Amino acid sequence: MSPSKNTIMKPCRPQLLAPAGDLEKLYTAVTYGADAVYIGGDIGGLRQRAGNFSHGDMVRGISFAHGHGAKVYVAVNIYPRPEDIALLPPYLAALRAHGVDAVIASDPAVVRCALEHGHTVHLSTQASCMNTPEALAWKETGVSRMVAARELSIEQVQRIGAASGLETEMFVHGSLCMSYSGKCLISNFTAGRDANRGGCVQSCRWGYRVCGEAKDPGELVYPLNSQDIMGIRQLGRFRDAGISCLKIEGRMKSHLYIAATTCAYRNAIDDHDGTPETVDAMEELLRKISNRGFTAHFLAGRPEDPGINLRSSGYVSQVEYIGQIIGWQDGVALLYSRAPVRSGEPLFLLNTDGELLELPGQMREMDDTMVKSVNPGTLVQVEVPVACQYWVVCKGTEPQRRPW
Repeated sequence: MSPSKNTIMKPCRPQLLAPAGDLEKLYTAVTYGADAVYIGGDIGGLRQRAGNFSHGDMVRGISFAHGHGAKVYVAVNIYPRPEDIALLPPYLAALRAHGVDAVIASDPAVVRCALEHGHTVHLSTQASCMNTPEALAWKETGVSRMVAARELSIEQVQRIGAASGLETEMFVHGSLCMSYSGKCLISNFTAGRDANRGGCVQSCRWGYRVCGEAKDPGELVYPLNSQDIMGIRQLGRFRDAGISCLKIEGRMKSHLYIAATTCAYRNAIDDHDGTPETVDAMEELLRKISNRGFTAHFLAGRPEDPGINLRSSGYVSQVEYIGQIIGWQDGVALLYSRAPVRSGEPLFLLNTDGELLELPGQMREMDDTMVKSVNPGTLVQVEVPVACQYWVVCKGTEPQRRPW
């Protein structure tokens, strides 16, 4: 297994891969410009609390994505126990029948089974592929893409991709795991939940007190609480390095998060991989939505800043997710609310250009009576002059305003 002498990847426009924890989030991600989405089914994913897809929802989601020119990848990146192995063949056969575009896996048994069922296989970041000989070994098994270990820089991933011939995928935005590419036992120890089987309770986000020799509890700190990665200012480097795909983390995040991150990176990539004006505007949008502060992590090499927030593990956000437009016709939108809203409270639509636009009309019941307040789970009408199905609605501070 000798590496190729070719160590230069051709520049390319990367695919944008967005998370989708359920069917509605898939609609959101595709509407806001994802080239592909990654989802989890009822077996083998590492996000047990993400909602995940039933087989029926998976069929509907794949049909919607393919109808809009997007691909669907299914995460089966569990490290299976003996009792899990028998579940894999029928499940992977069903995924093949549904028409998924690739399976994301990390365990050799899962990889082998997926290949035997005719799947394209992407090697999960959980496999921690960090060098060319390892990449070549996985390529020989039939893997076509490696999702790079998050400890690698863009330059290192470029070298591995060029020498191995594998497609390369890197995380560009979202939460980071303090453990080594997700191989973590903290949750097992603190809560009896296995992170490598989808049960992580994010014990790394908890506050801890360090006790001295006298066992006196010290100040409450968050020594394992990593900031979020944001790579929107690295898009030119990703392109020049020939990175095949940029991945957004967040299957358990809100519709607003998925919409904002997807459209921010979509607009920046499409605008010649990020002109300064576009990048500034899209970064401003990313900073408005829920985050724990940002770091470039290892993208440019070993970081000088550790990227840890010692004082708090909470999110900061300038906007709050209210709901999603589930239908639109002749200037009237149907808003399905997921948070309470009072009458007269300004609401804003996030359009696919990354602008927050104030809703121009008052909310009405389905029988056209005006509403004083809206509770979660309520369907209301609102006038919107442009087609906006699957756009998200929020409230917050300092929105962008422009005439409709």
